[in-house]
Amino acid sequence: MKKMAILFFYFAFGVLNAQDKNQKLDYIQKNIEPCRISINDSLSIFKIQESLYNNDIKIILKTENLFSKECNTEIISNELISALNTSQNPLLKINNKTIEVLNIADFKNLIPYKIYAITKPKYIILILELYSFSYSTIGNGYIDLCFKIDKKGEVVGRKMLESKTTIKINKARNIF
Repeated sequence: MKKMAILFFYFAFGVLNAQDKNQKLDYIQKNIEPCRISINDSLSIFKIQESLYNNDIKIILKTENLFSKECNTEIISNELISALNTSQNPLLKINNKTIEVLNIADFKNLIPYKIYAITKPKYIILILELYSFSYSTIGNGYIDLCFKIDKKGEVVGRKMLESKTTIKINKARNIF
């Protein structure tokens, strides 16, 4: 009887471990090393370029001058600066198509944190996680910009989530 219980325990553990390994193969998660490009004394941008599951993502995010390291190698065009001056929202391109982002104008100090891509049978979920820095004790949190991309590379859905903690991959799988 003891041998049967031990055998059952090892079998159950093996099945659970195999399921856990299979789930991890359907997503990519990358930490973003933020490097800001200073525009003036109070304004900077983050410029991010990634390619996940054959989807090219380009993001330019306006923020106040924060404590992250500064990149001195980038030159910003006047056209880009004027585009950023008209809106607080990030400039976002997925597969070279400009995406209108949900309104995040209330958040002035955003720092890119992580980017996720999750494959599903008919689409890909792309998540850009931004850390919302605040000098107050109650204002910090995370903003997740979520996009549903079909197999043709077209954005067919979008959501914005706010949270005090970083998103868990199991929750991210069920966004759409």
